[in-house]
Order: sequence, then C-alpha cells, then structure tokens
Amino acid sequence: MVGNDMFDYLDGLAGQTFPPLLLEVLLKSGRTFYLKNVFYPNRETEMIALRVWDLRAADVQSLPEKLNAVPDRDTWENFREIDANLDQANLWVPLAEIEGFMEWHERYWPQPKNDEKAQIGFFSPLRETD
Repeated sequence: MVGNDMFDYLDGLAGQTFPPLLLEVLLKSGRTFYLKNVFYPNRETEMIALRVWDLRAADVQSLPEKLNAVPDRDTWENFREIDANLDQANLWVPLAEIEGFMEWHERYWPQPKNDEKAQIGFFSPLRETD
C-alpha cells in the first residue's frame, strides 16, 4: 500500500508541463525517466500514467541552452517547435515501484519573477546566502 504522501505529491505535480531534464522519476528497477506530464494517480489501483521525455534522438548537450531560451513551461507542451528531435511516451507505473523523484535545477532557468533573486541549487539552512 502506498502512503498518502505519495498521492499528495503526485496530485501536486499533475496538470503541469515539465521541460526535459527538470524532473526525473527513479524506479526501484533502477530505470529513470524525465517527466513531461504527470496524470492524477488512481487511488484504487495504485497506478499512475506518466508522460516521459524520449531523448534518444535529441541532442542532449544543446538542451540546457534551449531551456534557458524558453522560460515559460507551458511552451514546452508544443515541444517540436523548440526541438524537432524530442519525443514523448506514456508510461504506466505501479506507485509501489516509484523509488523517488529528483528535481534538477539549472542556474539560468526559470527566470525569477518581479526582480526576486534566483535560488540556485539545493537550499541548506546552514549555508549563508548572498
């Protein structure tokens, strides 16, 4: 049985578009996938549909530059306009097979709003900030 924390986290992710290289799901099998979209989990079957990025034909080295050039996540819904080599696939996963999630942060994307200072990397309360 999967705990409510997993359902709550996935419910919070649902309905968003994630650019490539931003949110990675780690499975107990050792496989990982970068998420594009998360659909609401089925609480009865404890399954979830994930739309994942297919990066096999993409030039992964140029993706960070493209990420920086497109600060609006919703723009990535029409990803072929940004990179014709990107593709997507649907993956159905039992929730019990999810080991965790990794949220990656890149120095220049997304841009802070309203002149706020950007948070770079993981936050540690023991580290002094500028």
